[in-house]
Amino acid sequence: MRPRHSFAEKARWRVIALDDRTGNILTTIAVFAAVVIVAFVARATLVVFVLALLLAYLLEPIVGAAERLLAGVPHARAASIALVYLIGSLLVVAAGYAFAPGIADQIRRADAALPGLAARINRVSAAAQLPA
Repeated sequence: MRPRHSFAEKARWRVIALDDRTGNILTTIAVFAAVVIVAFVARATLVVFVLALLLAYLLEPIVGAAERLLAGVPHARAASIALVYLIGSLLVVAAGYAFAPGIADQIRRADAALPGLAARINRVSAAAQLPA
């Protein structure tokens, strides 16, 4: 025979028991919180991953065109990807080579003007302070 439980014990177990809808809501909240925590912990990696996906998405039409041009070459897809990245790298190096002298000149002028700007800021800051 099963032991009989008092009314107070039965009522206590009814309060703890969850219905299906409440269980689904709590599970959804727990999964969402876990996803947010994982995303927060891995945020630096996720940024790199999303940028890599964006770059792959933007370069896909160019790689596809290069693949059509290299149709007879074995491993045409890999060769077209290498070609696109090589051309992109050369463009970045050429842009750096073209713009580096101007940027270096601006850095030199800013470095020369910095002491004068700091002195002006100190004078304005001292003039703006109220006497005690």
